[in-house]
Amino acid sequence: MLENMRVWGEYKLEQLDDSPKRAEVCGVPVSEIRQDVKGIILAQPLDDARKQAKYILEHGSWPYFYFTNKGKGGIRRKTYLKDTKNKGRMPTNLWIYDEVGHTDGAKKELKTIFNGNIPFDTPKPTALLERILQIATEDDSLILDFFAGSGTTGHAVLKYNMEHPNS
Repeated sequence: MLENMRVWGEYKLEQLDDSPKRAEVCGVPVSEIRQDVKGIILAQPLDDARKQAKYILEHGSWPYFYFTNKGKGGIRRKTYLKDTKNKGRMPTNLWIYDEVGHTDGAKKELKTIFNGNIPFDTPKPTALLERILQIATEDDSLILDFFAGSGTTGHAVLKYNMEHPNS
């Protein structure tokens, strides 16, 4: 974390002797606070740090960690789209059916596989499982589907492996 902070300015580690405050923030007794943990503090005058951070903010890519509320809030992690494995998009909790399918499409897919029959009332769309695998796995991940009802997960894995033969 210290190296990440040094992108913004000069920081150093220092013993702060702030166990009561850390215990309060963490919601634990003071006796549970580790005494060997040092704080990250500015190693340069505040005005110099402010000028440097303002320059970085206005002229270029932000470092991966930044402060909210104009430097007075909490710390956040920045993710650049180029660093995502989700085709330049961050995962969200809104998944539109055009992108991840729906149960009607999943039923039609099963109908073609099972000669017009639908052996499961609510199958998952293959595209939905593909999105989950895309977000939650690496190239060498092992996928286990211990329910394996309609085989949608297996179908999504096989499709992914065919589309990415070198992964």
